[in-house]
Amino acid sequence: TIQRYRKHSDYKDHWAVTEHIYSIISNQKFVGATIGLFQHNIIARDLGLIDKSETELKIKEYDYEALDPADLDDLMEKRYEDYQRSKEE
Repeated sequence: TIQRYRKHSDYKDHWAVTEHIYSIISNQKFVGATIGLFQHNIIARDLGLIDKSETELKIKEYDYEALDPADLDDLMEKRYEDYQRSKEE
């Protein structure tokens, strides 16, 4: 409801009040996460704070022109399976 009041032009007269309420809620989330009352990673994401993770990308070089068409099909199928497996993890 407060999101609707914050953004919808029909409630423009109430924007100052809803912004104040929203800032109180955001502050309570931040403080609660800081003292361990809330899950810090969930609140950080909710408040738009940075939540970074590192991913290692491995690229294998192939001489595609030298590959037999059947080998290329096998390679494409393996890459697709690897891709599907990575989505599940």
